[in-house]
Amino acid sequence: MGCPHPTIAPERGSYPSVGPWPYVRAKSLHPPPKTEITMKYFKEKEFVCRCCGELPPVARENIVALVENVLDPARERFGKPIIVNSGYRCPKHNKEVGGVANSQHLRGEAADVRCTDNKRLAEIIEQNGKYDQLIIYPTFLHVSWKRSGVNRRAKLWSR
Repeated sequence: MGCPHPTIAPERGSYPSVGPWPYVRAKSLHPPPKTEITMKYFKEKEFVCRCCGELPPVARENIVALVENVLDPARERFGKPIIVNSGYRCPKHNKEVGGVANSQHLRGEAADVRCTDNKRLAEIIEQNGKYDQLIIYPTFLHVSWKRSGVNRRAKLWSR
């Protein structure tokens, strides 16, 4: 007698066997978790802690939100590369660089970036209107985004 569906029945031994046909090993319906986050203009490695190379899961989610809401749209309009000086910071590294105790870098909500025209990039970020803090330093910009709560759209200058 054979299989009731001979057009879809495999040849004997053509599938890994975990029991008699039709009980064969099926492929997972869910893809394996990504090891690299997908962003249009940036790579995950640009945002890991410079001290230890870590990027905890919650910080990773916050970085993705920062990139999707602020950095990728700004890079799209700017049309030139944006370099990430600092993204997530572990507490040790934050202390070493003189970061404040409640720094958004500790949660992956902030990045310090630079480019060929920081003034123009700051204007673009401000015009896009999606940011929590935009702090303009002489050689770089600090930009942040919060996934929850109110984004303040605070623009500050530092000397």
